[in-house]
Amino acid sequence: MKIEIFKTEKDINNTKIAILADIHYCHNYKKVILGNIEKQLSHEKPQYLIIAGDILDKSNYEYQELIEFFKRISEKITIIAILGNHDFYYQKNKKEKICQLNEKFIKSLKNIKNTYLLRDEKIIINNICFYGFDLSYNHYEKDKESYSSFCQEISKLKTSLDDNYYNITIIHSPVNIYRYIRNNPTSHLSKSDLIISGHTHNGILPYWFTNITNKLFKSNRSLISPYRLVFPKYAQGRVYKPIDGIIYEGLIKLSKSSNFFSNFDFLFHKTIQIIEIKKEP
Repeated sequence: MKIEIFKTEKDINNTKIAILADIHYCHNYKKVILGNIEKQLSHEKPQYLIIAGDILDKSNYEYQELIEFFKRISEKITIIAILGNHDFYYQKNKKEKICQLNEKFIKSLKNIKNTYLLRDEKIIINNICFYGFDLSYNHYEKDKESYSSFCQEISKLKTSLDDNYYNITIIHSPVNIYRYIRNNPTSHLSKSDLIISGHTHNGILPYWFTNITNKLFKSNRSLISPYRLVFPKYAQGRVYKPIDGIIYEGLIKLSKSSNFFSNFDFLFHKTIQIIEIKKEP
């Protein structure tokens, strides 16, 4: 089980959080995957489960089994979720994508007790502020996550952060946020104490390999990005500056969207990421 420790001087209780992202739920999803995650959560007993986007592989997929999974988890663990780029579209044919949220899925998710879907919203629990937002379909699919597009999207956000809380910012993609904070030190996002994201699928490298490079060289580079950029920055592991962060490797590395290659996803292990936030004496 992967565990990262983050320390703070802010007045909070020691907190254990489990992270999931890139569930990529789809037709014929292997039940054993969710079953194993449920067992891991039961063993680790975190207070919170953060889901950092790409819950569905396509917005038009059937989702009831996934909702039942969340209901069972929420009986013991507070779920905090955001949306990712795959939650915003479905594939009409091989060449055409349709931008369309599954509003029924969104409503079903919001109706689960002890579950919060954050869309430029925050929730404060025990002096921890969880803040989540999603970026647009156009930012991902048309602008290919350009930095200028990211800045435009951020300028539209309305929710602000308060230094009095321990601020956990949840964003699906880590590609631009650290650069933005470095370039905009007075931005409300710079008040984040910890940033949690997914999206990059560990650069399609196994965790045992990237974890070594991350720890030895404090490097977040990996093999390839979702948009086929080679050796991308902010693709995996722990982020040490300008703000603490964690880039979850993804529950599914090769989704149905990768067509033929999805058949090889079994080569990657399926596990949650555990982080512990501890108050320094």
